[in-house]
Amino acid sequence: MSLQDILNQEYALEQAIKEVADDEALDVLSDALNNIEDDKNTKIDNYVGFIASLERREKAIADELRRLQDRKKVTSNLQDRARERLCYTLISNGIEKIVTDLHSVTVAKSGTKPLVWDEVTDVPDAYRIISWKPDNAKIKEALVEGATIPGFSLGDEKVSVRIK
Repeated sequence: MSLQDILNQEYALEQAIKEVADDEALDVLSDALNNIEDDKNTKIDNYVGFIASLERREKAIADELRRLQDRKKVTSNLQDRARERLCYTLISNGIEKIVTDLHSVTVAKSGTKPLVWDEVTDVPDAYRIISWKPDNAKIKEALVEGATIPGFSLGDEKVSVRIK
């Protein structure tokens, strides 16, 4: 039986208790209501246990992702350092290309020179990109205070369950 079914039965019994005048029938309905209350509490405890289990699983997955991302970064850095070391060694020995039984290695330039900006010199207007974005915090504050701003409104508040 679902939690919604239990809550519907509980409500129906509460309504029936309000309408019953007979003490014996009232006792039967009260006992049934107590049983439904126990079922409801058990069902809610099961839901909370399930949610807690999912939270633990999510944390374990997040921890594993962090661990794997760290391993990936270490491997990537090691690969970059090995490439740089090979390039340095070939350049320092005047080798532009070498062919082995398994590999062919060539020292090559990227084809484009990187852009270097000293960040002190002012950039001419013709070479600037000017952009803007709304100040969301100020807009939200103004809307909360009752202001009307075209194109903006406050959305519905999110409803959630807090489990302690």
